[in-house]
Amino acid sequence: MVEIYGEQVVNVPNTITTVRIIGSAYESFQYATTGDLQHYIAAGAWYGADVLDGFAARKLGQETDFGAQLDPVGDKISVVGLTVSALMQKNVDVPVATAVGIINTLNAVTTMAAKNKGLTLEVGKVNKRAQFLMNSGAGLNVIGNHFRKHGKTRLKKSGGQVLRIAGAGLAIGTAFTLGATSSAELIRQKRKSSATITTD
Repeated sequence: MVEIYGEQVVNVPNTITTVRIIGSAYESFQYATTGDLQHYIAAGAWYGADVLDGFAARKLGQETDFGAQLDPVGDKISVVGLTVSALMQKNVDVPVATAVGIINTLNAVTTMAAKNKGLTLEVGKVNKRAQFLMNSGAGLNVIGNHFRKHGKTRLKKSGGQVLRIAGAGLAIGTAFTLGATSSAELIRQKRKSSATITTD
């Protein structure tokens, strides 16, 4: 029995999270070294499997604080792998990679700052949805760039250009929304906390 913080951490959801981290990292590495788009799509599929661990935790009654902390770490590792591999293959637009990097860093810093001050940010669902859309947009941008550069027909090349632009718009647009929402919620919680302390 492996316990952390008094919790049984070897369970189904944490195993799923660990497997998807390894799977995504492996496929990202393969894409970075081979440039085979199938590996990038596989890495994205491992990232998308994020829905499974949370579902399993709720259904099996195996929700743990350790799992709640491991899940976002797994997401960050997957996104870093996807972004770095796409940059190495020069198949992601720099503004998209920059937006994803900045927002994921801002999110991590905001969450840590809130925890240090004992604040609870009420943007969990908004963050999860926006992050998924942002990273999906980045994925479309990469796939679009791949077809734009390597497509063998004019249709594939022009379709790739459409995907590239649409993906960039989605990624950058939701990145801005996500950053603004997280920052605004942190400010709101700080003010609420200060007001409570002043009243007391």
